Amino acid sequence: MRKPKRVRFKVPSFSSDLFPHREFPAWKSIAGVFDIIGDSRQRQPVRSNLEDLQIPLIEASERIVVIASGGLQPHRWQRRIVSALHFLERASFAAVRYVDHEALTIEEGDRILDGISETRVHLIRTLELAPIPEEIRAKLPEPPPLRVLH
Repeated sequence: MRKPKRVRFKVPSFSSDLFPHREFPAWKSIAGVFDIIGDSRQRQPVRSNLEDLQIPLIEASERIVVIASGGLQPHRWQRRIVSALHFLERASFAAVRYVDHEALTIEEGDRILDGISETRVHLIRTLELAPIPEEIRAKLPEPPPLRVLH
């Protein structure tokens, strides 16, 4: 028995530039978080690798690049957004732990959490504004709700 034909629809890229992710709002906000981490690591007298914070951010940023580049089918595209949101949540929890262990200052932790929250907002807005036909959008699962993490 054959499967019914699926509607072929792909979400277009954020822009037509060679590197569309560089102007993508979610990319800009996560890049700002990496800048804060870099400044923090230079300030520290004893180097902390902040691995539990950086790895989820790198994973999320990889998904953000794919999202900005486009060419994904709606269900895969939305799954990438949900996956990026999951990694951003893990990074938020790690930032709080690093503040508790004094590897980050409270100000740095707040700035990192603000940048992560801003990235989450951009990703959810992107999903809401995507040019996905309503019949396909109705079949997609809802993204997780935003949480206030600090």
